[in-house]
Amino acid sequence: AGEPGVPGWVFTISGTSPPYTASATTDASGVATFTSLISGTYTVTDVMQPGWIPTGPTTRDVTMDPDQHVSIVFTNRQPPPSQIRVRKFKDLDGNGVHDTGEPWLDGWVITLTGPNGNVTATTSNGGSADFFPLLAGPYIVAEESRPGWIATTAQVQSVYAPERQGLEVLFGNRCSCDGVPGSVCGDGVVSACEECDDGGTQNGDGCNECCGNEAPTGCGNGVIESPEECDPPGSTTCPGGALCSAGCTCSEEACDESGPQCDGGCHEPNEVCVGTSVQQCAISGAPCTTNANCPTPGDVCTMSTTCTCRPCAPVCQGGSNPGLPCTTDSHCPGGVCASPPCCCMPDGAPQCTTNADCMDGPCLCP
Repeated sequence: AGEPGVPGWVFTISGTSPPYTASATTDASGVATFTSLISGTYTVTDVMQPGWIPTGPTTRDVTMDPDQHVSIVFTNRQPPPSQIRVRKFKDLDGNGVHDTGEPWLDGWVITLTGPNGNVTATTSNGGSADFFPLLAGPYIVAEESRPGWIATTAQVQSVYAPERQGLEVLFGNRCSCDGVPGSVCGDGVVSACEECDDGGTQNGDGCNECCGNEAPTGCGNGVIESPEECDPPGSTTCPGGALCSAGCTCSEEACDESGPQCDGGCHEPNEVCVGTSVQQCAISGAPCTTNANCPTPGDVCTMSTTCTCRPCAPVCQGGSNPGLPCTTDSHCPGGVCASPPCCCMPDGAPQCTTNADCMDGPCLCP
């Protein structure tokens, strides 16, 4: 008595004599009703929801007689939350146990996989990463690997989080050169067990506190890091054709909405333009500033009647895989791998099939 009903819960009903299936959802009082049933035998099923566990049967069979009303009660509960706290320490003596005086390590990524899915957290405030609230059940806890570090505990640990309780998991690591004769990280001399030694033990400068090589940071490492706008590896081109400056900011965007129309070759919405000469409609030849000034269907406002075509990616021509991307004829049984034919512009140069093929100017097909 006194236990509340649960709204929004789905139940299904099915019958074999006569054949029948239906579903219903509980109202604010936790009641779901199936009406207009004829005499026969039915099975009612409690459709379980995430985060709940049954405390009784999840299916019930009932035989209905004419004008009969039957009430069935299903019971479920939400288990109390659990918590897992991960702590990361520097294992100075390498014994796999956190001893007095051994420091806690912040900034390490921990991954937790289990009933709550796959979640990550980074150690902070004394090497702690807290996962809460969690469903009770089995979990796999894993720590990241870093150059120059050696794990002194298992890097992947299986645990069980009980209801209403907290669980602590420890990960220990030591520097790979700790205790190695003749090796002193930070002395500026790269020993046999060190990957680097820049004369210091600071992180974030390319050589970490254990003299292991760090992933490169800054412009050119292929990772967009604040306040960067772009950072493609080995290239100075931003997504969309914009330029990536030495400071890793995009300039001369493909859609330069902040500047004047058609400035410096920057395309703005609904514009196809290049250069700074007088603009004209590509088909009618009328002066224009935007495509709206060119009412002829398919006409565009442009600075040029030429098109620099993007490379045509080869696809299968004929055979059993027509139109599929390919690199060799072997990808095209019964056909050949070749670039698709392009339409000719007024100057006779085969360049493109649609405006999307052009890096500048329009594609003008006869």
